[in-house]
Amino acid sequence: MSSNGYIAHPEGVEAAPEVRSPGHDLEIGGNADAESQAAGLAPTGPAPTGPAPAMPAGPIGALKRLVPHGIRQRLIPPLGHLRAQYGPRPLSAPRSYFRQSAPEPAPTISIVVPSLNTGLYLSATLDSILDQRYPALDLIVRDGGSDDNTPHILHRERERLAEVNAGPDEGQAEAINEGLNDAGGEILAWINADDMLLPGALARVSRYFVANPDVDVVYGNRVLLDEQGQDVGLWVTPPHSPDSLQWFDFIPQETVFWRRSIWERVGGIDSSYTYGFDWDLFLRFHAAEARIVRLPRFLGAFRQHEGQKTRRCYEDAQAELEAIRHRFHGRAVSIEEAQARSEKVLIRAAPHHIYQRLAWHSGRSVPVEAGPYSEADARGAEPRSTATGSPASGAATGAAAAAGGGNGHGGNGAAADSD
Repeated sequence: MSSNGYIAHPEGVEAAPEVRSPGHDLEIGGNADAESQAAGLAPTGPAPTGPAPAMPAGPIGALKRLVPHGIRQRLIPPLGHLRAQYGPRPLSAPRSYFRQSAPEPAPTISIVVPSLNTGLYLSATLDSILDQRYPALDLIVRDGGSDDNTPHILHRERERLAEVNAGPDEGQAEAINEGLNDAGGEILAWINADDMLLPGALARVSRYFVANPDVDVVYGNRVLLDEQGQDVGLWVTPPHSPDSLQWFDFIPQETVFWRRSIWERVGGIDSSYTYGFDWDLFLRFHAAEARIVRLPRFLGAFRQHEGQKTRRCYEDAQAELEAIRHRFHGRAVSIEEAQARSEKVLIRAAPHHIYQRLAWHSGRSVPVEAGPYSEADARGAEPRSTATGSPASGAATGAAAAAGGGNGHGGNGAAADSD
């Protein structure tokens, strides 16, 4: 749930967030526009009642009032919105992403994948982590008792996983807590069972932590995927500042990694929250004076699909997010105030989004497999690699493809990994 801070839609109209499942991302945004509906990404169901908030003040508000919709859609960065930004295109990554290697010795990274009936996408999630061939990976799956094809996938992948714990649990937040508390890694993270890591992410993160021992938390940019694993948008954040967290959660959860020391200092996830526990965790990192750094690189991919719950839990989710904001600031904060105070983040994000989008969609790249569970998977085929067309050896084959080139969209490497 990287977006549970509930960020206002660029048009300033409040609407229901996208609720994926307890603890998963809410759409940061609101009233879905025609582009989102056409792409199948707009929330469905009855809209919340009550008056829409006023157009926010400040530079962004002035831009919205004075500039036609089509133009301002290109001027205001889509940070905080899960709508499609362009037509679906095959996911691919810069060749340089496949060439990154882990430091020696490599710090152990423990990742928990919480799952419940997400078998349609679980294979892609696990492959995106395992195919990086990180030498000190501790990958744990905590399944809440799935009755779809998840047990088959976990049985097939058992030898590649450090731990599988399947059965009824106390919810996603508690499953993540138990998994990470029992894990032995120096660096921790969780990846939801329908999201992905991009190639080379673990090597990039570990190298940064080794080179910067004073940094406690890192995160990066995300690619937005549709249910078929097609690239439909980018989520690009500016360099980290307190405003990235205090009013809304702009941080993409699937890209966040942190040291065990800060996790233990704040006491892990507050499992009393159902929808906003990741935002609450990041706010407590901030309150504990953690040093948080945004890496200018695409580290993860966030998938949207029809299986996500939408709007049904709107009132409960919104109340929880408001409670988190109230607890952090010690007072009630209106959505209008939060919008106004977060405008500086959108302004700072604009040049980074333009640069990263140009870099990501230029140059030569290597295709990345992100499609849903297939009939071949059901027949028990070899675990696929996230590098399209390669066997389970994954990163090695991907690196070979990267060395030999490859056509398609994606960054040219150097540009996509810098500001």
